[in-house]
Amino acid sequence: MSGFLLSLLAAALCVQTAESFSCFQCHKQTNNLYCLKPVVCENSDTHCMTTVQSEGLDARTSYITKGCSQNCFEENVNEGVVQTATKCCNTFLCNFNGATSSPPQ
Repeated sequence: MSGFLLSLLAAALCVQTAESFSCFQCHKQTNNLYCLKPVVCENSDTHCMTTVQSEGLDARTSYITKGCSQNCFEENVNEGVVQTATKCCNTFLCNFNGATSSPPQ
């Protein structure tokens, strides 16, 4: 499986153009393997973001959301039942790792 992921990343890197900025994109996925879809960002987007949201008391469920952003603000918010962590980066496909943002403990 890791060979597949490396091949996917290599293929995505090959399609980069001098003017395109790309990030991985997904919405509320429970596994980072489902968050490896590269997308070309809008011209106004300058960051890639990864947000991990954990919900629940004892048996927490975590959701990963990734995408392009014009303005990205890193944060760690703990509201008891819901914890959210957001990480930002600004290079081509830099939001590869879903563990980059781990909810606060």
